[in-house]
Amino acid sequence: MLKNSLLNQENFWAVVKFLGHLKEKTSFKNLQKQLNLSEHELNSFLVFMQEVGFKFDISEGEVTPILMEKHINLQLNLLEWLQFQAHFPTLSECQNKPYHEDVKLRLTELEERHKEHDLFKPIQALEEIFKNLQPQLVKEDEHPMPLILMFLEESILDKRVVTL
Repeated sequence: MLKNSLLNQENFWAVVKFLGHLKEKTSFKNLQKQLNLSEHELNSFLVFMQEVGFKFDISEGEVTPILMEKHINLQLNLLEWLQFQAHFPTLSECQNKPYHEDVKLRLTELEERHKEHDLFKPIQALEEIFKNLQPQLVKEDEHPMPLILMFLEESILDKRVVTL
């Protein structure tokens, strides 16, 4: 995707949201004025909106939305939900994007609704356990060489080495 994509432009999302929330017949001229668009730009946006699934009747200088609210349902099994949650931290990279806040609110609702399957609290606990299980070879005030040699000797005796 291009860096200067329309997806990153606030005006694009403002127009899409406005047209997506349109509930009643509105004159073409009034829409142009409200959205600060040329006739060509408004036509282009209306074509785009129809291509992604919105329906409008455009006739006699008026735009009438055909009201049918579509819902996109996303079903995930538990493993997929955990994997999807693992993406949440990367979403913060988009926090300055014009579409981010709506998505963030919706995902927060979903996370709250399924809080019994939260990934982050258990993963923090598991990371803490694994961190504490790692042996500490050398204490801060000790010289490491004797301990490393002892560890290597034990590894050789226990045959925990690769023989070439």
